[in-house]
Amino acid sequence: MKVKKLVVGSLKTNCYIVFDDSTKNSLIIDPGGDTEYIINVIRDLELIPVGIIATHAHYDHVTSVNELKAVFSIPFHLHKKDESMLNWMRKSANYFGSEDPGSSPKVDKYIKSGGRPT
Repeated sequence: MKVKKLVVGSLKTNCYIVFDDSTKNSLIIDPGGDTEYIINVIRDLELIPVGIIATHAHYDHVTSVNELKAVFSIPFHLHKKDESMLNWMRKSANYFGSEDPGSSPKVDKYIKSGGRPT
């Protein structure tokens, strides 16, 4: 297992791409902006994204989710308790003076305590 750290978005959030070097399957963790950069890194490494995980739903951890879901046709995973925060994404981005991140992404699978998707 390998980890590629990317610093993304206006708040310089750490985004991680965790991948298996032999299968090239990968997870995108906390994609908080700079979508094209994230896509280019994935393509440069010839990875196969299988999902997106947000450690929590602050806008700087989910800004790129909608675009990445569309480009790679992959599910978005989040803990159910963070869903209300996700609904405030646009307002919190505005509060911090960031660009409008667009509409909140739809959660495809909820993560249960212990880290397992439901």
